[in-house]
Amino acid sequence: MFLPVDDLLILLKIHYNHTVSFLIVLMIIDPVDPPAHPLPDDAHEAGLDPATLTENDPSAPGPGNDLTAARIALLEAKIIDLEVQVQKFMELAARSQAELQNAKLRMDKDAKDIRQYASEAILLKLLPTIDNFQRAFQHLPEELKSHEWIKGMLAMEQDFMKQVTDLGMKKIESLGQQVDPHRHEVVTVGEGKEGEILEVFEDGYELHGKVIRPAKVKVGGGA
Repeated sequence: MFLPVDDLLILLKIHYNHTVSFLIVLMIIDPVDPPAHPLPDDAHEAGLDPATLTENDPSAPGPGNDLTAARIALLEAKIIDLEVQVQKFMELAARSQAELQNAKLRMDKDAKDIRQYASEAILLKLLPTIDNFQRAFQHLPEELKSHEWIKGMLAMEQDFMKQVTDLGMKKIESLGQQVDPHRHEVVTVGEGKEGEILEVFEDGYELHGKVIRPAKVKVGGGA
């Protein structure tokens, strides 16, 4: 199981702080520039040998102090290397965080699209039935329009269309509009204003703004 990016950053910072603290302790135990111990003015009067004091002076040059300087230089180099590594890890964590955020946004969008267009296949299968109902009502004889049974069928058809509209599907308004190749399929061209839709042979539909079936139309050729 991978740690969250925020937890990884916290661990990196703790590791870095502990490393720096350890190095500081080492430097305190074996300091870089130990304070000099100047010989007192009354060293001879006190019976002290100035040569002995100089030999015991940590600030005096010698093999031990050379070794200490080398260790300090090595520790400083390690600190720099750790700082570089921590910076790289922080940059990597930031990039990973951004990638995770982008992936989450893509997943949210995909999930939203799935919810919105889950009914597309079913609605496409229902479109021929909708077309047949609408053609039948368009060619209904005048003497039957006032019949109660026909009125009931019309009410059922209107309720059915309301249901599919609530699902996000709506008819593309085409007649008298300028032809749009993304929404209209030109079947034939006739006399009239160029590009204007003169007749609709089959209604087009869109689902949540996405064209699921273009309208089949007749357009003017400009003659």
